[in-house]
Amino acid sequence: MRYRLSHNGISGIQAGTTCGSVDLKIGSRFCKDQLTIKTYILNKVTSQVPVERVDIKELDYLKGILVADEDFSRPSECDVFLGSDCFFSILRNGRITGSKQSYLEERKP
Repeated sequence: MRYRLSHNGISGIQAGTTCGSVDLKIGSRFCKDQLTIKTYILNKVTSQVPVERVDIKELDYLKGILVADEDFSRPSECDVFLGSDCFFSILRNGRITGSKQSYLEERKP
């Protein structure tokens, strides 16, 4: 079944109407965990993120965290945004916090 949904973008970007949907299988680079989610195809949802390059040397609390995007600190286009409906299913047990108690990660056993 084809759905046409209208979406507002992030940071004032006009996302427009969906071009269709697809089931997307996301897998970990570090283990065999996989998640299949229903995604909606949009032309654009946001501008480049982050807005400016982040100096990860200043973020001590990120040391030792394996990330899916090794180049996350450089502004670039975003291919996929995960909503809260699937985001929490990929977090792992063991909370890691940053400065001012910002929430970063929970690790699965």
